[in-house]
Amino acid sequence: MRQWAYARGLALHTVVVLVPFAQQLPPARKAFAQLGGWQPRIETTRTLAASLGPAPRSAEGQISFDAATDRLHAARLLRGQSWVSRDPLAFDDAVAAVVTTAHALLKAAAAVEPAARAAHWQRGRELLATVAGVGAIERGLARVALEWAAAAPTPITDALFDCRFAWVVIQSGGEDPLAQRVMAAMPEDVPCLVLDADARVHDALAPWLSMASCEGFEHEALCAAAQVLDHVRRGDAPVALVAQDRLLMRRVRALLERHGVAVQDETGWKLSTTRAAAQVMALLRAAAPQASTDLLLDWLKTTAWPRATVAQIEAVCRREGWTQITSLDADRLRGAAMPLWLDAMGLLQTFSASRRLALSEWLRLLRDGLNVSGVLSPMLADDAGLQVLQTLHIEDPSAWSSQAAQTTMALHDFSAWVDAALEDASFIPEAAPEASVVVTPLARLMLRPFAAVVFPGADDHHLGVDAGPHPLLNEAQAMALGVPTARQRRQAEALAFAHAVCRAPVSFFYRHADGAEPLAPSPLLEQLGLRLAAAGRTWDRWVDPRPAVQLAPTPVTMPAPSAAALLPARLSASACEALRACPYRFHALYLLRAREAEELDDEVEQRDYGNWLHDVLLKFHTQRGEAGVCRAGSRTPARHRARGKGSKGAGRRRLPPV
Repeated sequence: MRQWAYARGLALHTVVVLVPFAQQLPPARKAFAQLGGWQPRIETTRTLAASLGPAPRSAEGQISFDAATDRLHAARLLRGQSWVSRDPLAFDDAVAAVVTTAHALLKAAAAVEPAARAAHWQRGRELLATVAGVGAIERGLARVALEWAAAAPTPITDALFDCRFAWVVIQSGGEDPLAQRVMAAMPEDVPCLVLDADARVHDALAPWLSMASCEGFEHEALCAAAQVLDHVRRGDAPVALVAQDRLLMRRVRALLERHGVAVQDETGWKLSTTRAAAQVMALLRAAAPQASTDLLLDWLKTTAWPRATVAQIEAVCRREGWTQITSLDADRLRGAAMPLWLDAMGLLQTFSASRRLALSEWLRLLRDGLNVSGVLSPMLADDAGLQVLQTLHIEDPSAWSSQAAQTTMALHDFSAWVDAALEDASFIPEAAPEASVVVTPLARLMLRPFAAVVFPGADDHHLGVDAGPHPLLNEAQAMALGVPTARQRRQAEALAFAHAVCRAPVSFFYRHADGAEPLAPSPLLEQLGLRLAAAGRTWDRWVDPRPAVQLAPTPVTMPAPSAAALLPARLSASACEALRACPYRFHALYLLRAREAEELDDEVEQRDYGNWLHDVLLKFHTQRGEAGVCRAGSRTPARHRARGKGSKGAGRRRLPPV
């Protein structure tokens, strides 16, 4: 790039270098700094546009790319359409599809030159013209999404079309439509250069490529963590840990943190899985009119109220068998349990007593509930808790006060909205200083100086999976409107995979099964195996770096415990069966009373049927009186007694209907 600039007499400080994503900025700037002299301006399209001026403020009802806000406005748009289903589940699916489609259409339209954008939207209207028949509902929803996207404010990246810099675009992972359109819009006297990092990526293979099959989830996590620790011990830093399976990655990260490894996580996890989000949802579930005692206890355990008092309430509920909050008798509570119970019920009644309220009122009640239960202050001091409050606009209601005041909903609708908002958001923790391990998605591996790559989750359910169709657009419509098609997404993943295996050593891991479902290696791994064979290579043998521990045999004699004082006075049939089948189980269950606390629910189980039948039979036999006497106390009629004499069933009684 510097040679190209010098050949054209360009000063480097007048050149703008565009890289595909923000994680490539530090290594690119470091590389130019090592050359010395003037430095070019290295940016992404987004960071460059943000430096040129503030983004236009979204007006009321326009797309804001905030999931919580946009869902509300999409719901208001669809409620005004008579042809949209009012079934709650179908309506929620329609809202989610409209929001997803509108976001995709607006992102695609940002890559269109401003002068041609009106024609772009008109072409979309023609493609999505409503026609009766199959797919009419989907086309109608897509048309709503298109008109909503067309009414959005001017994209912040429109400022790039007016710039007259000397442009250098680093192409990695496929063409960037916005960068290509910006360069195409430049006059002929503006120098432009494209450096294609994808050109030879399919011709290169890393010096070390290994693949290991694991027995299950935990085994795969252990193997991946052991490989990362082995790279760190050898000084291979930084190590890229590919987050292909998010659940598996959480387990691997926990294993690494147990060994004190500094980890920088660029993917994060869903905000709904954080402790702060669990506290919010526990309060809303306990406030439901038909909430069970289990939901109440779950919420009380997330509050800042005394744990001993909460445990006392739980013990009373389990002893009395109270399954519903309404069945709890407060007079049975003693000590500090009574005032705590009254405070909790007073707080929950502020939610359940309300029918339909404005969203702003629900948010105020939620904030007050978090404050009274003592969890608001800890949430404000926690990064994840602060993001939960910001996502729900609890601490900054003025940002959308008008829309929140106009939207009314019941408690269950508010709970569903909060749950969806937390599920859509992600929490990315603060980067650890000098992290030796970087957790990153596959698409962010390109052109970054990693010393090694550890790739768990390389099975056919997580890597190389067929991309699902767009919720409202078919492939032809998506391609015409600039929305990535399923084929383009598959190609982008294959290209990112080729970048991942072209330089640094890579260790792949996959498991044979996920529970009862069998898994196989990813199709991309099978294609890589064919490339290795064509190059005269095979998979490198992976050796488990975990040290083997020799355990000396230490046989023990069978214990002979004696606990006569713990023996119960009476044994049930199940206790006798436990003693016969396994003395240790009998010792744990019936002598030590080591039993798991049963759930407090209303669901009738087989054990409940058995206990009920025994109670009925006991009551029948204790109340039936002497032989030949009816239940009401009168003598049995002679004809009934005569009928039983000499018969085969003499002396037997038929049970009355229960």
